[in-house]
Amino acid sequence: MTKQTWKQLGIVSILMMGALTFFSMTNLALAQSNALAPTGGSPFTTSNDDIVGTGQGDLRTFVVNILRWVMTFLGLFCTIMIIYGGFLYITAAGEEEKAKKGRTIILYCVIGLAIIAVSFLIVKTVSEGLVSASQ
Repeated sequence: MTKQTWKQLGIVSILMMGALTFFSMTNLALAQSNALAPTGGSPFTTSNDDIVGTGQGDLRTFVVNILRWVMTFLGLFCTIMIIYGGFLYITAAGEEEKAKKGRTIILYCVIGLAIIAVSFLIVKTVSEGLVSASQ
């Protein structure tokens, strides 16, 4: 392998480690909550609320949990695309078009991850504000 290929492999490895660290830290933070405790209802309820369809649940809690699931899957999709972009970048073998496509995919996915992280913080802040205002 050439020096350039090792450099590209190192960059992609660092990006992958950063993405894995980001998602594992998020799971550690959620491990302190009661999110996975059995509620006897829907997997989307994180408190003692019943399923929203029964008329006894809290719609805000349901919507916030749906948004969290969607943002989690978007983050997973971005991570997979970063891996794909890194693969394209590493296997370009001197083809400038392929290397440029890989760099572009990685750049857009990193921007997407930043947007997902900010939107997660906004949803969390707003949902905590709504819950504290209703109590």
